[in-house]
Amino acid sequence: VMSEAQWEKYYWPVLERLLDACALKKKSVRITCEGALGRFFKYFEKYPKGVLTLNLDEDDVLDARKALPNACIAGGLTANMLGRGTKEDCINRLKFLYEEMDAKNGGFILTTDKFISYRNDANPENLKAVCDFVTEFRF
Repeated sequence: VMSEAQWEKYYWPVLERLLDACALKKKSVRITCEGALGRFFKYFEKYPKGVLTLNLDEDDVLDARKALPNACIAGGLTANMLGRGTKEDCINRLKFLYEEMDAKNGGFILTTDKFISYRNDANPENLKAVCDFVTEFRF
């Protein structure tokens, strides 16, 4: 919703001061995004690994990884897939993410793109399959 001019004027100066202070003190910040953040990725390039975790909503985690190798990326499993897909869909997505995000070397947190709040947001069979996969692979 916010234009880049609005971002630079109203939002970024405060967030940049916070992130700079955290980087200086070697602290970590997790930003949960609603909507797409991709057009603003360039603002986060300067921060060293360990400072920034982006919990993405509408952005593709693979695009985020390419743009921000310095940031931890959280996301990857859509609530829609977890609630309405099949177990096989979910497991195939996890295997794909495990490889493409280089999950075994860190910098990736598997989570859903949306908050799971309602009864039909997650199919119990899909959720169990995801939990079993994560436990087996130490994702």
